[in-house]
Amino acid sequence: MDLLKLMRSNQKKKIIFDANVIIDLHNLELWSQVIHGCDAAIGSVIHGETRFYIDKKGNKKPINLAKQIAEKKIEIVCASLKDIAALSALLNDFFLDSIDAGEQEIIALIHSSQRKNEFLFCTADKLAIECLGILGLRYQGISLEELLQKLHIPTKLRLSYSKQAFEKMLCEGFQEAHLHKN
Repeated sequence: MDLLKLMRSNQKKKIIFDANVIIDLHNLELWSQVIHGCDAAIGSVIHGETRFYIDKKGNKKPINLAKQIAEKKIEIVCASLKDIAALSALLNDFFLDSIDAGEQEIIALIHSSQRKNEFLFCTADKLAIECLGILGLRYQGISLEELLQKLHIPTKLRLSYSKQAFEKMLCEGFQEAHLHKN
């Protein structure tokens, strides 16, 4: 698939944010700008994991997404038990157990045949990205660097948020796919 087609297809997708991305975007003071520029969603489990961040001065600051949820700037999404069971049937137990519950929920939702092309998962978590690669969901994920570029928001990010790191982790997952139940 060429990049132009991929970008056009991704423009209509809702971005599901992982807790690490939400926390760091708050720290970088970019969260409001990002959710203004895209259709944003968070998983129900991740919503509970994003309570605070540490600002540039080292102060603990609360993250309160309730207003943005009430204003429908952010959608809360949930995977069904059927979706989670289907994911569990594809991955070996040790690998699945090492993935955070919030990320499992999002991956199960994305993997669901009913919602497969509806979302892009924005995360920097190595195991979650590898899981996308294992499941053949390469085009259901996006690095924070790539998202910010598409939204024309310039900033310096940690290497773990780079498109290059994201692609590397996807490839590692793809190479490990044979080790799983599917």
